[in-house]
Amino acid sequence: MAGTLLLRGMLIGIVAGLLCFGFLKIVGEPQVDRAIAFETQLDEAKAHAEAQLRWIRHTFTNDRILCVTAKRDRN
Repeated sequence: MAGTLLLRGMLIGIVAGLLCFGFLKIVGEPQVDRAIAFETQLDEAKAHAEAQLRWIRHTFTNDRILCVTAKRDRN
């Protein structure tokens, strides 16, 4: 009697695990893929923005240096 109950419990557990795996594979996997794609886009946008900011800082720093040099030459 106890052996039969244990066997049934193990089989039901295996079936429940397979059902959970199948459900999550069908329903959950696309969500994970979309989240990964979103984070990748976010990282690319952040890198692009940082590159633009570096260019702007470089441009304004060079302009400031040129302005200071031009003012010194006038005196």
